[in-house]
Amino acid sequence: MARPKHIRWLYDELPALLNAHVLDTSAAERIRAHYGPIRERNPRALALLIFGIIGAGLIGLGIILVLANNWDELSRPLRAGMVFGLLVAAQAVAGFALARRAGSRAWNESAALFLALCIGAAIALIGQTYNIPGDLGNFLLTWMLLTLPLMYVMDAGAVAIGYLAGITWWAMIVQWDDRNAVWFWPLAGGAGIYLAQTFRKSRDSVRTVWLMWGACLCATIGPGVAIEGALPGMWIPLYMSMFAVMYLCGVFWFDPDRAMLRSPFRSVGAAGLAVISLILTFEEPWRDVGWNHYRSQYGYDSVAAIADYVVTGVFFLTAVALLVTTIRRKHMEHIPFAVAPILAVAGFAVAAGSDDALIPWAAFNIYVFVCSVLTIISGVRAEDMRKLNEGMLFLAGLILVRFFDEGFTFLERGLAFIVIGIAFLGANFAMATRRRKADA
Repeated sequence: MARPKHIRWLYDELPALLNAHVLDTSAAERIRAHYGPIRERNPRALALLIFGIIGAGLIGLGIILVLANNWDELSRPLRAGMVFGLLVAAQAVAGFALARRAGSRAWNESAALFLALCIGAAIALIGQTYNIPGDLGNFLLTWMLLTLPLMYVMDAGAVAIGYLAGITWWAMIVQWDDRNAVWFWPLAGGAGIYLAQTFRKSRDSVRTVWLMWGACLCATIGPGVAIEGALPGMWIPLYMSMFAVMYLCGVFWFDPDRAMLRSPFRSVGAAGLAVISLILTFEEPWRDVGWNHYRSQYGYDSVAAIADYVVTGVFFLTAVALLVTTIRRKHMEHIPFAVAPILAVAGFAVAAGSDDALIPWAAFNIYVFVCSVLTIISGVRAEDMRKLNEGMLFLAGLILVRFFDEGFTFLERGLAFIVIGIAFLGANFAMATRRRKADA
């Protein structure tokens, strides 16, 4: 899909192409008909949306604090009446937004967020008033389940981001209490349908980009918390596969020249692959993994353990399918990152079968080195300074972790930092000089 700035550039070029007789009038009209009008962003509408969400959040929190100020002095019936009155008022505002302001994104987002906050306040205040037993985990789960329909009914992105944060927080609390968070996966799937619908409607909008950032951050934290861990080391293929899927989806779904802040899948996927790969260049993650060290004696939930295998398998198979697509489309520069899940599964199998961490440790050290060098070469050939710096950072990360791993002296580490810094500056200076000569 062509971006608005590219369409605008093409339309600006059409008069010159017509004057040079490269195109005739009918061809120019067909081009305009094909791409249609340029959809301009409305800064005023965006500002109204942002301030509307902030305002609704502040009002909701302010009302809750006002109620809390004199809460202990009120009778139980009065407390319940005030809570339900607040909830009814919030529902009335949401109903007004749906009935009279259905086309206003600011109204829908603000009203939905206000109602979501009031739902949470009502659950907490009624529970406190009537001493209903429960803990923070049950409160969050109940609150998130009640707000889930809001994101669909009112098409509320702010509620969706809050929901993703809430279920991630819930999973952290549940695991901290020595329970399993297997329900994290269906809960995340409940929001996934909404995110997919929003993405299909307008993938380039600011609102969609922020939603995707929320989804990516939830996907980064949630699986690590929700995984049962009965099979030691399962996080290795899970995270490598998940980040590879995110990275390749970002490659296929978005313009490669898109800024990093507007490419959440690619940015988070690349960062995740880099960080996990560097972690796997140590020996510790590869020790005591696999079926020989299964943790059944610690009372792990077998259903949750099966969910680990299923989720990991789905991510791995998706990553392999995307690798095949990458090869078919001849995106050779992305293949080194796309093969990471296969290398992770192979390393896991070797470590699990032999209890030897040396082979996967050496394999990932070589892998990180090769990936960084290939990225640097690709950046130099394409005169892409961003790609060059990414490769340099990846290589620098490998060198630095090896220095800390092997216990070099402070002098040796300091000299290594200086050399890496000089290499960064020299590479960027050479690239900038090359560009200036090419533009001259």
